[in-house]
Amino acid sequence: MIRFLLIIAVYLASVKAYATPIKLTLAINSPGTPPHLYFDAAQKHYVGVIPDILTTAENDNAIEVAYVDSHRSRSETFVAEGQLDMFYSSLEWLDEPERFIATDPIFLHKSYLYSHKPLPTGFGANAHTHARICTRRGFHYPGLQPWFDEGNLVRIDSSNHETMLKMVLLGRCDAAELNVKNMRALQLQDMFKGIPFHRSETPTSVVAARLIMHPSQVEARNVLNNYIREFLAQDLYEESLKRHINNTRYSPK
Repeated sequence: MIRFLLIIAVYLASVKAYATPIKLTLAINSPGTPPHLYFDAAQKHYVGVIPDILTTAENDNAIEVAYVDSHRSRSETFVAEGQLDMFYSSLEWLDEPERFIATDPIFLHKSYLYSHKPLPTGFGANAHTHARICTRRGFHYPGLQPWFDEGNLVRIDSSNHETMLKMVLLGRCDAAELNVKNMRALQLQDMFKGIPFHRSETPTSVVAARLIMHPSQVEARNVLNNYIREFLAQDLYEESLKRHINNTRYSPK
């Protein structure tokens, strides 16, 4: 933690200060999910890797961000129509990616199927099982969608990642698709500690996670790209990731 704060201090000292901040609104798939963007019950506001990046820019007076509770499907509409400025997602998950601009990649979002029981060999590549897959309501799953369309897999929506894993344990789903880092954070929660989960042999999806923005925000996008590049170059991403994966104060609000 001390090392992280020292690196942040050195980093902030090296970045140019701005006279007037660009005001931005960030739509959140409330309540978010650790470690990248989630609601901290103790601090009573949103924290995570994404807010850490934004805070470096805010401390420099480059931007001023307001966090707005939303829903995955509504966030895309609100930003496309210019009612809000940005949301955290991937271009591959959007209905109409051509309606947006995006920052540089922040990290690779690698997802797998996780089950309480061992998955059959080759399940990830030949899922002709009519297995029930827990997914998050309003989210796109490009790696699984062809199987859903053909009826080889059955999609069962849930409100958040925590509930998805609970449904797997209760036998209401055969597996859940989760990002590796979200899964690591969930397994540190008391309700999932020590419970064995099995992962598919191959990822179901590998996409770049970014801040997706309204086309009018080119200047803000360029500013954010500078901070994202510096954040990654200073190895602050891994520092931030470790802190937020281990944060037990996540709350579904």
